[in-house]
Amino acid sequence: MKNIAMNKVNKDVLLEMLQGENLQVVIPSVVKVVDYQTGYFTNKDGEEIPYASLKVVDLEELEKLQSVGLEENANEVKVKLKGYG
Repeated sequence: MKNIAMNKVNKDVLLEMLQGENLQVVIPSVVKVVDYQTGYFTNKDGEEIPYASLKVVDLEELEKLQSVGLEENANEVKVKLKGYG
């Protein structure tokens, strides 16, 4: 990724950075749930729908960070589940 002076950053530069070849999404094959939340929300028809929200981390990344005592630096991803019940 190239360095850009802050006074040169505009909408076009930001879009180029986001859409550029340097952007990769890696989905791990195994994750570990580190936190969760459950509840209900009311949809537009007034029905209560159960939901769950999971915080997960890449298991391989977590294990590597744990080996050096830095597990708090693992990247957490929030996964929302709707109508799971």
